[in-house]
Amino acid sequence: MKVSGVGCAHRKMELFMKQILAILVVALLFGQTPVFAETKEIIAEGTYNMGDGETPTVAESRALLQAKRIAVEEAGLMWEVILYGGVPYRPISLGTHK
Repeated sequence: MKVSGVGCAHRKMELFMKQILAILVVALLFGQTPVFAETKEIIAEGTYNMGDGETPTVAESRALLQAKRIAVEEAGLMWEVILYGGVPYRPISLGTHK
């Protein structure tokens, strides 16, 4: 015994799913605009005062670490300007820091 309409409903569902898939593929391929990132070189300088018994290699690595920190902070500030519409975001401090 065959129930009428079941096969027809299944075919309609398949056609509907194929149409949705086609729309998604077209949207993904043509709906997005290409984004080109701007490359900016950040130059930072780090210093370190050597103490007694430290090697120049240790002092150089610590100065390099400070320069990297400064460069990362500068890059983070640039991101804040981009994300928050040209104004760096700084949270308001309600307490006093001593």
